[in-house]
Amino acid sequence: MSLPRRTLLRRALVADDGQEGGDAALSAAPFVAEHLARSLTVVHAIDVPRPEDTAGAPDDVLDYRVVLERRAVGWLEPRIAARFGDAADRVHGVVDLGDPSRVVRRTAEDLGAELIVVGPHHREHLFDFGGTQGALFSGTSCHVWSQPAAFDGVDEVLAPVDLSPRSMRSLEVARDVAEPLGVGLRVLSASAPPQFADAA
Repeated sequence: MSLPRRTLLRRALVADDGQEGGDAALSAAPFVAEHLARSLTVVHAIDVPRPEDTAGAPDDVLDYRVVLERRAVGWLEPRIAARFGDAADRVHGVVDLGDPSRVVRRTAEDLGAELIVVGPHHREHLFDFGGTQGALFSGTSCHVWSQPAAFDGVDEVLAPVDLSPRSMRSLEVARDVAEPLGVGLRVLSASAPPQFADAA
């Protein structure tokens, strides 16, 4: 079935860590590019200090940054090509230094991205509170798509609402996603039972 080319968003961003999380996020990227966003950027963060945050000699730090970025671009471009084939020239790759959640958030803000696609996070230690994915959910003003495993299409859209004006806006977005895809829309509203004070 051929779907009409009608996009909801101007720009989407895919976070690629070069590992399992990035693989999952990239697996959804062609669908996002075809059905949801007119422009797509794949961003990879190198988790080392930015030159201005270090005490090293400026030229040495700058040279090191250039080498790291060049290597990352060298493997990011083939990853994009493998996912998009002939359409890879319409996808932009960005490599930057710094904490991944900050790099992704900053890049999304700079580009005016309306959607960030991020892969799964695996807890690494006791005080691991969600890593990049958790930071994006709590500190980003645009939509965040969490792709937990390899993308296998969209069969239904679930819209949880609490009947507040903000959640009703999310219902409109869910409808706008489901309708052109020709998939079902399920609306879920749940509330906590009322608490009664103990009269005793």
